[in-house]
Amino acid sequence: MLIKTDHEGFVLPAGLKLKPVRRKVLVRDCREHRKQSFYMALTTLDWSDVLNEVDINKAVEVLEVKIRAVMNKFMPQKSVRMSSRDPVWMSPLVKCMLRTKSHTSLNNKEHLSLFNKRISELITENRRKLAAIGSGEWWKGVDALSQRRRSSLINLDKNSLVRLNDYFANLCYDDTYVRPSDMDIPDSVKPPKISERCVWNTLVHVKKMAMGPDDLPYWIWKDCAELLTPIVTHIWNLSLSTWPDSWKRANVNPLPKVNMPIEDSDYRGINVTPVIARLFEKVVYHTQAQSVIENNLSHTQFAYRQAGSCTNALLAIQHQTYKYLDSSDCSAVRIINMDFSKAFEFVNHAIFVCQTETATFKSDSGNLSIDEPHKIV
Repeated sequence: MLIKTDHEGFVLPAGLKLKPVRRKVLVRDCREHRKQSFYMALTTLDWSDVLNEVDINKAVEVLEVKIRAVMNKFMPQKSVRMSSRDPVWMSPLVKCMLRTKSHTSLNNKEHLSLFNKRISELITENRRKLAAIGSGEWWKGVDALSQRRRSSLINLDKNSLVRLNDYFANLCYDDTYVRPSDMDIPDSVKPPKISERCVWNTLVHVKKMAMGPDDLPYWIWKDCAELLTPIVTHIWNLSLSTWPDSWKRANVNPLPKVNMPIEDSDYRGINVTPVIARLFEKVVYHTQAQSVIENNLSHTQFAYRQAGSCTNALLAIQHQTYKYLDSSDCSAVRIINMDFSKAFEFVNHAIFVCQTETATFKSDSGNLSIDEPHKIV
């Protein structure tokens, strides 16, 4: 039967496969039984060389070398290639274990049986997590598989990565930089100290965060808090006047600002320093600087301060606008919006020193910020 119509139809082939997106991923086997072996190995180490060291750079270096050596022994880092066509339960660890299983001799039935059991448990756990995350995460997974939305992960060639690295490094480099003189600390001012209780409380409550260039994940400090508290306390107290060189290193993750980035300026650099350095900054701010800084900030500033947010700023603007409109002398309210570009790792230390001196912030922690500029690598 023929049907006449003014509409046009298009026949498209079904089941068209998208080009797979492949990438290399570095993975460590951080399951609970390996974490327990890692912890027991740390308890057997002699930490006297760190506790007796007065040079902060050597102390931090010895600490990082010891932890990395134990971690590489019990949790060696391996490289696997992931694809967008992998099943949703296929994590890098599962693929790594499957590859190891394929190299196991068929005659070693006991070893193969143990491998099958652990792989099945891990796949079951991944599927259970997938079912518990909710519809929002499901749609994120669909977007990642279908590639219908822009992802924060970008694939760049080696030359582009080198160019971006140089671009972000140049943003942080100043040929005319002159290190300001340290503040004069009166003899009556006692040097600040960080207690072991403060360090332990910080370590046990650390939240999941990105790993820095030291390759030490957050869970090491969290799970081994009672063991590492005395060592970290010693290092943090040494760091109050001099910033360790290794903590000045930072990984920069380029995130695209636009849908189709072309220029280097189309990427936003996310600076990731070592986890222990970020925790130290937080402790110094809350114990040494917060009260002084908060008292000298304008009440109209909402960014970079406790309880400040975009919502609070909008409510303050709305309240002030209605307040003017309620006045009989006010016929209109003009709101001017200015966009200040946020500096990427660029702080004028001379101005900062003047501000801290004006705020009567006299301690070694004030000089610490002068010694903090990061090295982007």
